[in-house]
Amino acid sequence: MAPSIYPGSLVMAKEEKTYSKGNIIVFKSKSPDPVTNEPFNTVHRIVDVEVNSDFYFYKTKGDANSASDPGEVEGGRVLGKVVFIIPFLGRLGDFVKTQLGFTLIIIIPGTLIIYSELKDLVKTIRVQLNKPGKKKSKLAFKILPFLAVFLCTSALPANSNFIREVRLSSSYETGIWISPELSFYLRSDGYAVGFRVNNVADFDEVKYLIDYERTDGVHQAVMGSLPTGGLDTITKEWLILGTCSDLGEVCTYDDVVKIDLVVTLLDSGVEEKVLQSTIAI
Repeated sequence: MAPSIYPGSLVMAKEEKTYSKGNIIVFKSKSPDPVTNEPFNTVHRIVDVEVNSDFYFYKTKGDANSASDPGEVEGGRVLGKVVFIIPFLGRLGDFVKTQLGFTLIIIIPGTLIIYSELKDLVKTIRVQLNKPGKKKSKLAFKILPFLAVFLCTSALPANSNFIREVRLSSSYETGIWISPELSFYLRSDGYAVGFRVNNVADFDEVKYLIDYERTDGVHQAVMGSLPTGGLDTITKEWLILGTCSDLGEVCTYDDVVKIDLVVTLLDSGVEEKVLQSTIAI
């Protein structure tokens, strides 16, 4: 959607009854993501509207794309119209999902706030206990704040997977993080695959590696690279699961059981982000 919306931006969308040509909308994918098994969100502009028996259908396109999106978006899949954009704020969300980011932005500030509140509480209790007729225990007051902080931090699971599984809300009511999204799919005949990567305008090149496993345990691979050319969405179809003879004949396999896709996004030749997806047959 660059230059209107750059990847990594935070957008806020408002739900409306209908939408008009030129509106930038947030809509759910028709098929779920193969990895999370949940629909992913796309932010594109409406270029045409069709109404059929009071049902609305929207034709959409990324501003940086030369062609419209395949198919139409039914009104029920539209989450809302973009009304507010904060450039690159979504990068902070990606950082918080890392172990370092979660520690710096969540754990440490949270611990300091708890410690500060406990100090105030201890002062209040000490004042009450210092009144005539109350027993005093200075040692308990010195240990209490440190004990509370220890309990708060040790309550977190030792397994670092807890940190990696933290997810910020992607509800369109609070905002949506615009980050690269990968969709991996199998052709209806089962002999070829395709993939689509959204929100890649900030990257120069998309490298892909498709590794497929057959029932006998043999692995074969297909690899390549595509320049983004500043486009917001890159699509690659169809990559045959098979081999070609010297005569140009294609030999496909009926015994493929698993297909793995690894997509690497590069900026000026430097690896910036890796996306993965798997299809089990």
